[in-house]
Amino acid sequence: MSGQSLYGENTFKANILENLTTGMYQDSKVIYREYIQNACDSVDMAVHSHVLPDLKAGKIEIWIDRDTRTITIEDNGTGIPSTEFITMLTTIGGSLKQFDQNKGFRGMGRLCGLGYCTKLVFTSSAKGEKKESILTCDALTMRNMINDHNTHDKDYTALEVLRATTEFDTRNTTEMDSHFFKVELIGISEDNKDLLDKPQVKDYLAFVAPVPYRNKFEPMRSKIRNHAISLGQAIDEYNVTFDGETVYKEYTSLVSTSKGDDEITDVDFYDFKDENGNLIAWLWFGLTKFQAVLKKDNKQRGLRLRKENIQVGNEDALQKLFTEDRGQHYFVGEVFAVDKGLVPNSQRDYFNESHSRTVFERLLRAYFNVNLSKIYKEGSNINAAIADIEKANSLSQQIASAQSKGETIAPELQQKYALAAQKAEKKQQELTKIKEKVSQKIETGDFQPAEMVINRIIERVDKPTHHNPVEVHVTPEHKLTVSTQPPETKLNVAPLTAAKPPKLVSIDKVKEIIRSNASGELADLLIAKIEEATK
Repeated sequence: MSGQSLYGENTFKANILENLTTGMYQDSKVIYREYIQNACDSVDMAVHSHVLPDLKAGKIEIWIDRDTRTITIEDNGTGIPSTEFITMLTTIGGSLKQFDQNKGFRGMGRLCGLGYCTKLVFTSSAKGEKKESILTCDALTMRNMINDHNTHDKDYTALEVLRATTEFDTRNTTEMDSHFFKVELIGISEDNKDLLDKPQVKDYLAFVAPVPYRNKFEPMRSKIRNHAISLGQAIDEYNVTFDGETVYKEYTSLVSTSKGDDEITDVDFYDFKDENGNLIAWLWFGLTKFQAVLKKDNKQRGLRLRKENIQVGNEDALQKLFTEDRGQHYFVGEVFAVDKGLVPNSQRDYFNESHSRTVFERLLRAYFNVNLSKIYKEGSNINAAIADIEKANSLSQQIASAQSKGETIAPELQQKYALAAQKAEKKQQELTKIKEKVSQKIETGDFQPAEMVINRIIERVDKPTHHNPVEVHVTPEHKLTVSTQPPETKLNVAPLTAAKPPKLVSIDKVKEIIRSNASGELADLLIAKIEEATK
């Protein structure tokens, strides 16, 4: 065996290619993420080598042609020199990228399109060259050969399949300053028509791609960027267009919950550091009333995990770190992983096992299940208490309105109000205790980030609206005052046992008041109407 290689051309069989294409990913839309990831690295290299002046000059363009069932993804990065083109594109797992410096580094992502189209074409040119290099992969034939290998006793090696299905060519060009890399997925299969669904793809890109936040997400957008800069962790943002339109992260201040609309009024942050003070990750999340879980169709729902500003996994990648499944769904925000030891796995749905991942999970679990869980639980309690007090106030207003008109108050309404008033009084006491406890911790400096957020939730219900007659305000001494008396009626909220039915005015008394305050003919007319109505 001396001098002979242990591995030969027959070592890797055809189905290894299936494992690296359709077998690698659960969601076909990940092809967009993989090719964008490679494009970002190419733009980064172009900036580093001064082919591009800065990141803003980089372009990543995505086009969908439904008529030809074609997807095109092109960047103006460095491109691949013709002398390296064949080797770089036909070597599996042989990328020269560094895992701690580049977004993609395994050298397998470029194969991901093979499972979804009939033909995969790569075209590229580097600056200063007079020709473009083209590699065409017959993806349909490749899949048929793999299928024959697995089901019809054919014995193909991976190398045989690649040789039979790839073709190299060049063409001259006069644009010597041109530098680009283009991927074309031609003939998208019927089974993967979701790849041509423009609204669906646009939604996917809006939260997966490394793109800027929309302007309308101010002032939260600026606060997030400034926090990243303060940590020395500027957020990589690329110029990505989809069918000619710029792609943005679609975060907005309006969120929909299972109990109605809510609003992000501010953002809060937390930095995760290990025992040596090294930054592992950092988080931002939107501050709302936390009145209920966000609706499933709310596209920005969840704390999304990102590395190099590219989403890792889906919106629920971090859900397993919450003790309660619902915890993740109260929040809108992002966790930016920065530790170099946090390496996305080959599917990019989470991180590889490592000491860094162990530390990362320990830190996030502690914060999620001590601070964030306290925020949404207390937020839910506060909003429920306010709702109960509003209900009592609404009933008291109904009674006051009826009293002012001299109407008889139905016993059922009196009983309903008495029960609501009793519950409201109890909730008022609970709110007072929550605020006093939080204020005490804040004043003594012995508080967790959760206390500050809970304090803001209480302050958010400070100003009543026309839907909310409850008056809630926080005094300079941080003492909560909740008035369960509508301003117009001044009815007291009392326990059921102490509730008194409103005083009723008799018909004879009404007649007496009318005769004392109206002329004879008018008085007679009004009294006659009353008698007619009360027969």
